[in-house]
Amino acid sequence: MQIRQENNYENQYFDSVVDFRTWINNTTRNAEAENASEGTDADRKEFTLTDTMQEADQYLTSEKIWEDGIAKSKVMIANLPQPQGDGTKINFKNAVAGGSVNLGRYLQGKPDSMRQMKRTTAQKRGKIIDLYFDPCISGGMSTDAMIAYGCAVYSIVNELQLQGYRINLYAAYTSKQHGDKSKGVVRSVCTVKIKSSDEVLDTNSMLYAIAHPSMFRRHWFAWLERKSFWSYGYGQVTEATAFKRSEVMWGYNTNPTNSFFMQKLQNLPSGMQNNSTKIAEHLIAKIYKQIESADENVLDGEVHFQFT
Repeated sequence: MQIRQENNYENQYFDSVVDFRTWINNTTRNAEAENASEGTDADRKEFTLTDTMQEADQYLTSEKIWEDGIAKSKVMIANLPQPQGDGTKINFKNAVAGGSVNLGRYLQGKPDSMRQMKRTTAQKRGKIIDLYFDPCISGGMSTDAMIAYGCAVYSIVNELQLQGYRINLYAAYTSKQHGDKSKGVVRSVCTVKIKSSDEVLDTNSMLYAIAHPSMFRRHWFAWLERKSFWSYGYGQVTEATAFKRSEVMWGYNTNPTNSFFMQKLQNLPSGMQNNSTKIAEHLIAKIYKQIESADENVLDGEVHFQFT
């Protein structure tokens, strides 16, 4: 575990889900903290889709298979556009004529400001991409929407790997909490590496960590209950503008052009929030656009959230 703290900002980083859960197990809950992560009432079951924290742990460690969720996710994923897996990937090159505009080169007045698409052979050990998503979800969001978003993220990782990229997948939980008068509002981040670039995408424990409501509403709540200070509640879902790229993406300073932050669920248009197909198409289009821009050493602000 590592931690960064500066004024009213803090980011606690865990190199794996196992490290994250071990820290929770070995850290005492703040005395004044609530205990929502351990709740067992009927309303909590509807909110988390688990009866207890122990059950959530069993899903996280693959002692128990998330059968209902996996069945639902397979149906969702089956409806997504599937990459061919034909060992190719899409590259773009600058040209005088093409199907889209390279805005950066166009504004510089360069004649080859159009882009042509070219499909080339993908390298099995290709470029490493740091891919981030934010699991912090408003309490008003349904479990179906959370699962749909998680399935979309899972599918995007799968597609990028089939295109020849190696993926480090991170969950970067962001929130805003109100502390005491001396501390004021604290911008909190908890970054957990869900998948390393040399790991296979797992269909149970990783899918749980990406898509199951209990990962946020039990495990991340348990982290909040044990973090450096406890506010009077579980915080607020933040807008991306509350953070800089380097504050949310742990490795951004060393890998800026290959760091991608996917829009969080409640910032998506409301019409797509329960539709994993639309979510995946929306997010992957932005990722490919940034990959294209990164090849020109130009980061398109539209691809990221509009960080300050």
